[in-house]
Amino acid sequence: MSNSLIVGITFNISLLFLLLSIYARLAIEKYNKRLGSQILLGIGASIGGIIIMANTLVVLDGVVLDSRSILISATGAFLGTIPTVVVVFVTSIFRIIQGGVGAISGVASIMMTGFLGVMFFNYRIKINDQKKSRRWIELYLLGLIVHVVMLLCFFIMPFDIAINSIEHILIPVLVICPISFTLLGLTAFSYRDDFFNKRQLIESENRFKNLSYKDHLTGIWNRRYFEKKITKLCNEKIIPVSIIVADVNGLKFINDSFGHEFGDEALIKIANVLTNEISDSDIVSRYGGDEFTILLPNTNSRQCENLIKRVRAEIEKELVNNIKISVSIGFDTKIDSKTTIRDTLKVAEDNMYREKLIEGPSRRGTTIDTIITTLYETDPYSEEHSIRVSDLAVKIGQSLGFTSHKITNLRTAGLLHDIGKITVARDILNKKGKLTNLEFTEIKKHPETGSRILKSARINDISNYILKHHERWDGKGYPFGLQGEEIPLESRIIAVADAFDAMTSERKYRDKISEDQAKLELINNAGTQFDPEIVKVFVSNING
Repeated sequence: MSNSLIVGITFNISLLFLLLSIYARLAIEKYNKRLGSQILLGIGASIGGIIIMANTLVVLDGVVLDSRSILISATGAFLGTIPTVVVVFVTSIFRIIQGGVGAISGVASIMMTGFLGVMFFNYRIKINDQKKSRRWIELYLLGLIVHVVMLLCFFIMPFDIAINSIEHILIPVLVICPISFTLLGLTAFSYRDDFFNKRQLIESENRFKNLSYKDHLTGIWNRRYFEKKITKLCNEKIIPVSIIVADVNGLKFINDSFGHEFGDEALIKIANVLTNEISDSDIVSRYGGDEFTILLPNTNSRQCENLIKRVRAEIEKELVNNIKISVSIGFDTKIDSKTTIRDTLKVAEDNMYREKLIEGPSRRGTTIDTIITTLYETDPYSEEHSIRVSDLAVKIGQSLGFTSHKITNLRTAGLLHDIGKITVARDILNKKGKLTNLEFTEIKKHPETGSRILKSARINDISNYILKHHERWDGKGYPFGLQGEEIPLESRIIAVADAFDAMTSERKYRDKISEDQAKLELINNAGTQFDPEIVKVFVSNING
């Protein structure tokens, strides 16, 4: 092995390093799975291969040595199949053009080194790229295997030429080339790690930026993003632009009556409806607690009205805890440059509030009706029981000389006294056996739930009667343990009517008793469970 051979191969490898130090960073940064991109990367590597092979070192007549094996195996190891196929094809053609006795073995070594590089890519880069401490060992072993295989390809030539050639190049091929491949691979890994770290940093920044524009509950855009977009639209001067403002009706009612988890469910369902109905260019956002906005560039008023019709129809299908949800909607369309986008937003909001003001009271009544209907479907006994309790309570009130207004309130309270059971599980309401302590605790929540429902519907007086109709005269009732005249008179009346009807009605878990027996029970519990004066009035004047 001559000094000129070592100098020659060292120069060739140095040239390779110069080319790849420029190309490797670009290739890794531009790497993606699109076919066109992969082919371009292969063409880039092929140009480097041709430059290397044009500065080849002649070992024997027709036998040459260069660092193409490093280039091609590195292409396979870091860029994958398609770039490697391109570079193998191009360099093979170039080697055939160069000619000589070693042309066929040269093409064979090109193909084999490319294949080994691709195997490394598939089984190391893709599958197990986390063990960074082993990289240099794996790279060295790959470099050694590549160049052993390259030497074996020499035996495609006549045996004496192969042996003579290998004697000349054995040490640089098995010492310098694997080390050079290892250094080149570590450099490529370094570029690759830097690139992925930067990309992950950018992705994290974008993700956090995106999160700052997202509503955490519904997953749609938030007010901050909406404000950014309308500011951008002001600058772009797009016409027409429509804005829809939608406000969830009765969200406070749902939150207060059933809990915030059901209110959240309502918001999510409405957000999903709005998202499904808009086009890709439109922007739906949660503008406030119960308010949504839709920004509609290049949308006229007729298109906007059609969208609103679709939205209303879809929301009509949605239920939360068996209760229909609804929205008040207003919109406006900017049709000239004189009107600002914020003027359009203000008009849309005003139109929404106008609809809410007009239809609000009727919606509250509809919601109460829906809750009652749902309760009766869940617990069929409740309907007839509530009617009978209402009738009995009215008779007691009349016997006590109540005014017509108070009689009306008492009638309503009797009808609604169990409305809070809407949140009690059906299997508890319809259980045939004795309730467990936990189940009874759930049942005991219904006065407070019923009171919240009626307060949310602005039926405040009656809500107080409902809240306290399970208090006892001796202070051992619930939910507050009130006693005597601390309990509203109407609540005491409902308690007697409720107990009497419960005793004289057939239930799944017990038989009914006669009216006389029920009255005797009332008398026995007067002064403890019941107001004794009301029991006295009931027993003396009322027949079930």
